Amino acid sequence: LFVRVKNNLPALQKVYRIPWWCPFGDVQTIVNGALRKCPLLPFVREVIEFADGGALGIDWLFADDCKEDAPIVLFLPGITGSTRDCAYILYPAQEIYARKWRVVVYNPRGLGGVHLRNKIAYNSVRHDDVAEVIQRISSRYPNAKIVGCGFSMGGMVLWNYLATCTAESAVLSGAMIVSAPFDPLSTTTSLEVYVTFRIVHFFAFLKNFIFGCSRYREHFENHEMMNFNNVLKSVTIREFDTHFTAPLFGYDSVDHYYNHAAPNKKVKKIPVPTLCLNADDDCFSPREAIPTEEMKESEMVVGVVTRGGGHTAFLQGLCPNNSSLVNQILVEWADMLINNLQ
Repeated sequence: LFVRVKNNLPALQKVYRIPWWCPFGDVQTIVNGALRKCPLLPFVREVIEFADGGALGIDWLFADDCKEDAPIVLFLPGITGSTRDCAYILYPAQEIYARKWRVVVYNPRGLGGVHLRNKIAYNSVRHDDVAEVIQRISSRYPNAKIVGCGFSMGGMVLWNYLATCTAESAVLSGAMIVSAPFDPLSTTTSLEVYVTFRIVHFFAFLKNFIFGCSRYREHFENHEMMNFNNVLKSVTIREFDTHFTAPLFGYDSVDHYYNHAAPNKKVKKIPVPTLCLNADDDCFSPREAIPTEEMKESEMVVGVVTRGGGHTAFLQGLCPNNSSLVNQILVEWADMLINNLQ
């Protein structure tokens, strides 16, 4: 796999150069999330109904003359992301769309404009919904090859899905995992130590978690396994997972949940070609937690760690809206997988 990557991904033959105006990982992360303009693309919403009474939205993007067997790229956003607000998805989606391929963006339950209908939410290891969505996409376009691309927690979900599959049952031709936290415990520790991010993380957490959770309080405020008032008082991801995620999904403790979710323990279980892209200054995915040695021994996983790049950012050039390194690598990687380039 490494030889195939070397032969077919010219983006990885070049040195990634950090923009002079955005030299630090935390700054890149903030710019990527707050200042990049989200391009307007003609997505079509489809609501997926599940047997348990829940639902979520997937968004389709493809040209009118798109062929039935055109390749499909399935995007999974980060922890509170959805189609309309994730520039890090919309820019590569725009490039995939221009190639006359199909784009599908997966929005977890309760996000992206589809109301959470019951107590079944999402976390970084539960992949039942992803598996069903992949099967439905494959059934609709049986002759199309599908490549998954997960960002941050979306990358963890995609990784945990693949770790339960065989090469045949995975359905995907391969995957790209961008800025995934490989060890949730290291992630939460890092976020609570990083000086710059303590304030940013606090306010982002309040906005995206607490406000979002309070919207669905009717499902959780009388939950027998949690104190919902403690959930609303959480000020870090670890506190939120302690008071909400772990009890909601039946874990004995937050450490039990983190241990189960950790991708770094499952490198050997990945059954299809998977490229992991991380930056060495990403406080959500500390360098020491990336399982580089296990990746070197794997026949299915290739790890790329750049010097700089932040979390899901990897900005290039003078403008934050320029094509990022992610766009370039994803297009080349997907092309290699879809056309079986050696």
